[in-house]
Amino acid sequence: MTYREFRQAIEVFDLGERATLDQIKTRHRELVKAHHPDRGSSSDPEVICRVNCAYEVLTAYCESYRYCFAEEEFLEQVPEDACAASSIGTRSGVAGVKPKRTDFRGHSPTRRFRSDH
Repeated sequence: MTYREFRQAIEVFDLGERATLDQIKTRHRELVKAHHPDRGSSSDPEVICRVNCAYEVLTAYCESYRYCFAEEEFLEQVPEDACAASSIGTRSGVAGVKPKRTDFRGHSPTRRFRSDH
């Protein structure tokens, strides 16, 4: 994939500078519904082909994306959690993460027990 192909895919999907994978998938569904050849005589099969090719380019980019776990990147991606990220020490040991619920024996309530016990 070239950057030019990547930019063309973004233009086909009419995406901004940032988009989540869920937004890309939702936009793909919207475009397929709007331009599918089975929708009527006004649908152009070439358009649906461009939409599907753009989706392949975007998902290939997302699958090979290298995630950055730096605090600055986190705060840029999740600005509403900026206060939680800077606070240290919660019950679970990780800011913003709820501790796992357990029963009185320390087992998770969803844990399945083997029948031989």
